[in-house]
Amino acid sequence: MRGFSREMLDLSNEDWVEVERYNECLERLIARRKSEIVVTGPLVDSKTAWKCVVLQQSLLYRITMLATGCADMWNAKNVVGSILIARALLETIAISKFIADELEKLVTGKQIDAIDELAYKQLFSTRNETQVAEGWGFKARSILTYIDKLDNYLAGVRDAYDFLSEFCHPNGIGHLSTYGEMNRANGTVSFSEAAPTILGIQGHVLNCFMMILFVERIMDTFDQIVLTVPDFEPDSGPWINDAALPRST
Repeated sequence: MRGFSREMLDLSNEDWVEVERYNECLERLIARRKSEIVVTGPLVDSKTAWKCVVLQQSLLYRITMLATGCADMWNAKNVVGSILIARALLETIAISKFIADELEKLVTGKQIDAIDELAYKQLFSTRNETQVAEGWGFKARSILTYIDKLDNYLAGVRDAYDFLSEFCHPNGIGHLSTYGEMNRANGTVSFSEAAPTILGIQGHVLNCFMMILFVERIMDTFDQIVLTVPDFEPDSGPWINDAALPRST
């Protein structure tokens, strides 16, 4: 089973049964991935549904690969590698929840144009302003926007994100405090792949990994959206001869 290895965890403050539950969730999410999206069924007459399912699978692949990488890095005793991926995992889950919540609201109001726009902009968002100015893609919002929205739902997310960010940056906490231990009495500094001062980081990494439990509901929302959208989208017939990636202008 993919995920965290029992042998590589300090279980004095962790419940292995819970960690196993996270690992099992990861396996279920991986099983939901598709190797190919074929334009059949509701996708034939609904380009919006097609965009939603493409976005869903893109996010699902990223989340499962990040979750797997987070655990693999921890199992390999690469603490900073695991922290870096844990933060990226938290970011991706934050934006995924935002999208799913927005889709639910828009579907309730049968706002097909807004659903299409949301999926489209998320599929082709970029921080490359030159690319956007040239008419390709859409300017991505700051990830902190999504982190703060998730913090409104689950208090403490922003604090956790900021804490992890300190280790992700090449600053004092991210290098000396992570790998070095200083003897202030004689000036000797001992280095290792994981300094004793960061032993407590395990719980923070697992808290990020645990959040994949939210992802199953997020994926369920996408599934329902894909089935529902064609019911109120204007019948325009098969669209697959249209350009799949039109310019943003």
